[in-house]
Amino acid sequence: MKKKIIFYILGLIILENHTYADWEWWNETEFNWKLNKQTEWGFVVEQKFKNDMHDLYLYNFQSGITFALNDYWDFGLSYKYEKEREYEHKKWQPWLDEHRIQIDPVLKWECWGLKISDRNRFEYRILEARKDRWRYCNRIKIKKEIIRTEPYLANEIFYDFYKDTLNKNRFELGIGKKWAYLLETEIYYMLESSKNGNDWHHSTNVLGTVLKIKF
Repeated sequence: MKKKIIFYILGLIILENHTYADWEWWNETEFNWKLNKQTEWGFVVEQKFKNDMHDLYLYNFQSGITFALNDYWDFGLSYKYEKEREYEHKKWQPWLDEHRIQIDPVLKWECWGLKISDRNRFEYRILEARKDRWRYCNRIKIKKEIIRTEPYLANEIFYDFYKDTLNKNRFELGIGKKWAYLLETEIYYMLESSKNGNDWHHSTNVLGTVLKIKF
């Protein structure tokens, strides 16, 4: 009962304070191959739509490998190619490329029946028409298996070393469902907030869908 009350209050806060913000749809498809007990290779395709989910403004392709070092640590290394365009003054800007190297040490453990992970991501971003830069992202995720589903709560912060500031935050509520050994889906709500100068603003509502296929 306490958990239901907490989620209800969080939902009311989100609806009350961010109904004015734009709604986006982020759609992701993951393909994962188990190479052995400790190693997994994956390929991810993602698309993002803004202006109340009508206009495609970002898509990317990512390929990487993850090593399960022990019961508490995973280590991932991946490459992402991304194209994005900005919508400014009611006009679309040209598409720009990004090449990104990602290093992902992940700490994981279980406590009181909860599965907890802390992903520390280091990104080297090679940006078209912009200076290359490093970024650090920290994502903490808490999930629990309930009636063959996995509701979860997550929060991710972004630190831009080029601007020397914490400039983005993503708060996320979602649920995952494994339909078979090879197939899993997730749906989530995310509130993304950005910082410009000293103020946080431009909060964005995100409906996310994820399809995971394992081989």
